[in-house]
Amino acid sequence: MKINNKTLIIVILIILISGYGIAKSTGLWTTTGRKFISTNTEVVHDEEDNDENEMKVNAKTTFEELFENGITKENVKEIFGIENIEYTGNIKEFCNNNDLEFSEVKEILTNKLIDLVK
Repeated sequence: MKINNKTLIIVILIILISGYGIAKSTGLWTTTGRKFISTNTEVVHDEEDNDENEMKVNAKTTFEELFENGITKENVKEIFGIENIEYTGNIKEFCNNNDLEFSEVKEILTNKLIDLVK
């Protein structure tokens, strides 16, 4: 018995798709996604504008540090898209707890801080 290539490809695809479906329905295949913050603003900065004294957002940055550097609670609500925020802990923990992408939040907050300095 000879199987042509098209039939073989179809059989393999059916096996893969059904295997995925069975694994997902039995809980053996799980995926977790991250929410991405959408922003319609584009901020462009010249390298010469960087000030060594400006605050840099990193994994240990707290909400309190953001507030001390000019970001308001309204700014935070707008950036995160979340109305009721507990302003405790650091930004990275908050992102992890709310399925937000820290690198994207970091970039947005850093740009906001740079804009406040200008």
